[in-house]
This record gives sequence, C-alpha cells and structure tokens, in this order.
Amino acid sequence: MAMALDDLVYETIRTSFGHEFGPIVDMSFFPRAQFTNSRLAFINFSDGITNLVHRGESRYMGGVYGEHPKDMLQLYFEMLEEIAKENDIQVSPYLIFINALNQHDVLEDYKGIEDLRNKLKDAKEEEIDGIIGQIKKERLEFVRDHYQHQNITIKSYTDTDDTEKLKLIMDGAVSLGVTDWLTRHTEEKYFHASIYYLCRMHTREEYSSGERGGPFQADLMDLLNVPKNGFEPMDYFLMRIFAKSLDRIALSRERKPRFTDEEAGEIEDLFQKNEWLANIYGEGIDFRGNEMPRPYNLNILYRNFIVLHNTNLALHRYGLDIVEEREENPVTYKHLLGIVKARKYLMEENREIISELKPSYELDLKKEHIGSVQERLAYVERINPLELERVSGDGSISRGFRYDTIYRNRWGDLDKEELDRVDNYRDVLGFEKLLERFLDPQRNKIDLNEGIFDLFTIRGVTDKLDVSLDPRPYSSSPAIYEHL
Repeated sequence: MAMALDDLVYETIRTSFGHEFGPIVDMSFFPRAQFTNSRLAFINFSDGITNLVHRGESRYMGGVYGEHPKDMLQLYFEMLEEIAKENDIQVSPYLIFINALNQHDVLEDYKGIEDLRNKLKDAKEEEIDGIIGQIKKERLEFVRDHYQHQNITIKSYTDTDDTEKLKLIMDGAVSLGVTDWLTRHTEEKYFHASIYYLCRMHTREEYSSGERGGPFQADLMDLLNVPKNGFEPMDYFLMRIFAKSLDRIALSRERKPRFTDEEAGEIEDLFQKNEWLANIYGEGIDFRGNEMPRPYNLNILYRNFIVLHNTNLALHRYGLDIVEEREENPVTYKHLLGIVKARKYLMEENREIISELKPSYELDLKKEHIGSVQERLAYVERINPLELERVSGDGSISRGFRYDTIYRNRWGDLDKEELDRVDNYRDVLGFEKLLERFLDPQRNKIDLNEGIFDLFTIRGVTDKLDVSLDPRPYSSSPAIYEHL
C-alpha cells in the first residue's frame, strides 16, 4: 500500500509538567527540521515497532517502556550539541543511530525471545548451550522478518525517489545490525563476554563462520560488500560502542521513581481520556514505579565498569587510526568523539551512584563493621595497591559477576542480612577505589590531536574473568581479597 508522506500526521500530548507521550519525531527535543519527510517516516516506523513489542510493559521506575529509548535519544542529542561546541565542528544526528537506539531492546524483549531468556535463567548447565542456540535462531528469524517489513514500508513511500529509498533500505539494515549487537548478551552466557566482543572489530569471515555475532551480521557484511577477509566498517563498529555507553548512562540515571504521585495521577487521567495513548502503549501501565534496591545499583556499577574497561581497550587499540584518518572519514571521527564524551558521562554516573550508596550503607551498619571493612581496604591499599585493580576472585568485580548471573530480579535478597550488607558496603568501597583509577589523570591520557589513548583497564577482564593470585606471603590474608 502506497504511503503519501505529506499526509502523515504526528500527534504528541504534553502534561502540565512538560512530559510528552506520542511519536518521538514530534517531541520537543527531537530536531525534526534536520530530516526529510521520508526519514521522519522511517524513524516513526522504528518507533512504532518498539512500542508494539513493548506494548503494556512498564519500566520498574514507572512509565511506559518507551521512556528508556527516549532517555537515550535525549542524551544523544545533548552530546551532539556539546561535541559541536567543544570541537567547533558541525555534527548532525544520524538516522542509523537514532533507529538503533530507538529499537535497541526489541531483539531482547520480543516475546518469543523473552520466553527463551526466562527459560535460560533456570536452566541446568547442560541445557544452556541448547537454549542459547534456540535464542539465536529466534533472533535471526525476527531480524530477517523485521528487515523485510521495513523494506516493504520504505518502498511504499510515494514521495521518495528510488535513490533515497535504496539509501533508507541500507541505513535500515545497518541500524538492525547495531541493534543486533546491543543485545548480544542474550546469546553470550555472560554480560562481560558480550561487551568484550562488542568492543572488538570482527572480520567478515568471523561473522560468516558463526564464530562471532549472529547470522544477520553475515547478511549485513554481504550488503556492505566487505571483502572475505576484510574487517567490518569502522563507523559501524564504533556505533555499537557509543550506543551501549548511552544505554548504560540512561539506565544509571533511572534509579528512582520517574514520576511523583501527583504526576502519575495526571498521566493516568490522560490515558483514560485518550484511547489512542492506550492503543500505542498498552493498558495497565504502572506510572508510580518502585524504589530500586541498593544491590541493583551495585549491579549497575558492575556493568558500567565492564563497559568502561572494554571501551578503554577499544580506544587504545583503534583510536590512533581513527584520528589519523579523520579528514577522510569525518563521520567515524565524530563517533569517536561521542564515545569519548559518553565515557566521561558514564564515569560521572558511577561517581553519583557511589556517593549515594556509601553513606546509605554507613547509616545502616554497625560502626565496628564499617571500621573493619575500611581498615582491611586501607591495608590492601598500603601493602599491595595493585590488588585494587585486578580480578581477585572475591572482590567487587568477581562478586558483581556472580550476582549478575544468579540474582537478576531478586536484588532485594542481597540486602536482608547484616553480613550481606557488610559485603555490599565492601563492594561499594571497592568500586570507589576502582573509579579512582579510571579518573586518575596520570593513568588516563587522551590527546585527540595526537591520537593518544593511554587508559586504565582492569587486569584479568577479557571474555573471561581471570583470577591471578599474588604469590607473596601476605596474599593469604583475608584483607587481600576484600576489594575488587
């Protein structure tokens, strides 16, 4: 069915306190003037798919699911303005990136995949590989169906010439490839393994053999005419790192109920009076939200540090080449600037979370427990500070990995007993020490003019968590393992 783009109407409803519901392209923060009608229609199509998959789903902090990708898009536009101002360059929003952000969780939350993910949580060790194989198959079928659907939609645009349609089809394919990578941890056993591979460039052969990524990545390499032994395009690679960082920043900020009771009441009235809102977002949305358990914030820190570690590795490995080719590949260079900017944002979010958790636990714990944890950490800092920046097997990163794998939706269980809260406080202080390393200007040097990216990384974090024990006699002290 042909679609006349000039006839499309976008309608947004705004609350008395300025919150908006409706199409992303009509919201006040969206730079509509920078897009043609066909591109606005394609972004709106992506928005519609996201709302359809997440229809009836509430955010834990209250609100429709679409609040999360909207948060990410607002962050993206905010960063573009800062990058343009700080570097005195023109930076335009990228349709591929917008659609990837908008639908980044679709491949994770689509019902067929979500059912398998829930099954995976309770699976026995011998069942895991089989379920992951089913997830990969389900994801591939969904992505290919979605790709065909969006191509049919693009071809229906009557006010768009064939050249622009082909460009939109290619942009849509690349966007789906980025989306596919952003939820890769549904196919890897562990989050840290997913991020390790996300932050590394891969060859067409790796994709084609199934060694990395999913089958759609191989399809995309064909569309992009990547040579048999060639690497994926650099701009495609950088987009997924930038997008994952935005995802982590947005999630880090979503730690308290989004709306007050008064605001939630107003929204509930709006949804009752406007049936089309319920048609878009579904019924039974919880706008009041919940208080986030403190251990969940520790999980946010764990995942954020895993992303920061791998981002630093990627900048060190690829940064110089990107800087040297910035004249020939300005878009790629701007993605690099985005990653550098997002890295700063993410470290600041970690600082904010730690500054809230630390006094919260100190008010909750006995003074002798607080003193014991602090003394042990001071001992480690004095005797062997390197222990604070590696995987020890019993510190914040190691415990974060175990809890990320086991607890997931049962974070409150980790805060019930005094000894659990002592361990959690120990992790807060361990993460605080780790953040000091990421912020240390002597160990983190970025020079965009010279292409220098000498950055701190956590020893032992690859696609595995490698524990390297210190052979010195004092390493057997419990104090040595009370930090990371």
